[in-house]
This record gives sequence, structure tokens and C-alpha cells, in this order.
Amino acid sequence: MCDVVAFKAPSPTELKHDYLWRIHTLMPERGDIRIFNRSHYEDVVAAEVVGVIGDKERKRRYEHINAFEKMLCEEARRS
Repeated sequence: MCDVVAFKAPSPTELKHDYLWRIHTLMPERGDIRIFNRSHYEDVVAAEVVGVIGDKERKRRYEHINAFEKMLCEEARRS
């Protein structure tokens, strides 16, 4: 199966969690493909552009994204 998920501004529920929470909850099942229209990368770039986060936070978020994507790749190889 292949589908598309579009992200808009975070909901109040999503704001109660870390910024990767909504991405993680919508990851596809093994063997499926999900296309994200806007993503966790935009949560970093847009937040920096509007001044919500600075350089230190941007770097920290990219480290989290790299670790998250590494975990997803490792889990995909297990199947």
C-alpha cells in the first residue's frame, strides 16, 4: 500500500509531545510506503526561520532526526 499524509501546524495534542511524536505515530507498517507532505525536516527549518529555535536547538533536532531515521532503517532490516 502507498498513501500520502499531509502535516499542517501541530495540533494541541501534538504540541504536548516532542516534535517527532506525530511522525512516529504515522510511520507505515512494514512493506507499506507513506509519503509525507511536509515533514519533521520542515519542523526544524520553519522553526529556525521564524525564530522559535536557535542554532543549538537546530543541531540537536537534526541529531534526533538522524537517530530516528537510523532506528527506522535498522528495524526495517529486521523483517
